[in-house]
Amino acid sequence: MVIECCCAALYVLPSFVIFKGAAHYMGWHTETSDPEAKFAYSPNGWTDDKLGLEWLHHFDLHTRDRQGGNGHPRLLILDGHRSHINLEFCQYAIDNNIELLCFPSHTTHLLQPLDVGLFGPLQKYYGKAVDDHMRDTRAAVVKGTFWKFYSAACWQAYIKENLKSAWRKTGIHPFNPNAVLTQLVAPRSAPSPASKKVVLQTPKKSTDVRQLYLIVDAELDKAGVRQEVRDMAKKLAHTASTSLHVAEIRSIEMADFQRWYRGLKAATTDRRVILKARVIDGDAVMKAKEEKARQAEAEVHWAAAWAEMKEQRTAARVEAAKVKATRAVANKAKGKGKTAAVADAPVASPKQSRQPRKILVSKSQIVVGDVELTVPGVAASPS
Repeated sequence: MVIECCCAALYVLPSFVIFKGAAHYMGWHTETSDPEAKFAYSPNGWTDDKLGLEWLHHFDLHTRDRQGGNGHPRLLILDGHRSHINLEFCQYAIDNNIELLCFPSHTTHLLQPLDVGLFGPLQKYYGKAVDDHMRDTRAAVVKGTFWKFYSAACWQAYIKENLKSAWRKTGIHPFNPNAVLTQLVAPRSAPSPASKKVVLQTPKKSTDVRQLYLIVDAELDKAGVRQEVRDMAKKLAHTASTSLHVAEIRSIEMADFQRWYRGLKAATTDRRVILKARVIDGDAVMKAKEEKARQAEAEVHWAAAWAEMKEQRTAARVEAAKVKATRAVANKAKGKGKTAAVADAPVASPKQSRQPRKILVSKSQIVVGDVELTVPGVAASPS
């Protein structure tokens, strides 16, 4: 929902957009570029008493310094929606020198300048932009892309010529009651039953065929047409009704298929929360987006630094493992060198290795092989 307000001084207030949701999400504001526009959310996407009061603050902010400055009274003409007729709304208007005037019921199509001369061009330009987008991308318009097309359509529709024409057609400014009174036509008296004529129209639905058949059958009965002809007319009506019924089913199926296809092509909304405040302006949105972008960039740098540190740790561990392995290989190589030296020496056979050990005994020593022992001198013969 979008709340718009145009002024007789030929300018339009920044838009007040209400989304359906529980917070402001990043995906809603991918195309937000107007710092003065207001963005809000509600559970059903419609305005309420609180949002109506927020809009009145928005109106006061953008009209307070125009046409006479502070203290100059301003006339606000609005419809009779309950968000415009409550104690807080009216009290704020009284405190800030805003005069309220409601349109009579069911007259906005004649008295509301937006309805009379601005929403028509807005719908035209917005519809063309959406059609071009869907034709080129085969994707539906979602909340994230809505503002791009809507703001561009506003720039094309809210021009001074259209504003001046809208106020003139309503007769409000310049004041001209006849501009509206001449459009009011007195209701015509209902024609008598005798003067009623049967008007046949091309049926568009299966129910229309049934009603048309009843009229034709009654006329054929009055004319005294044979029963065979009337039966043929009945069969034709049945065939036409069946064909239109099948066409209606095919149309519904095609519409369902188009919605499904557009849903597949629609961009996924970024559900990251920007702000929890219910009403924010475009400037706050852009600042929040910049902050989120900085945070995302910092997270990317942090992740890159963390990955680099992990890589350095891994490289250090690999290098330490290499050093350890090199040392182990070197130690093993040393051990293999000793074994090789022993292996290279001629190995004696078991029989050759069983030679009697040399024993030398003297008064002071006993020598057994390479071992010398000092003992009391006792002569002994070799055994």
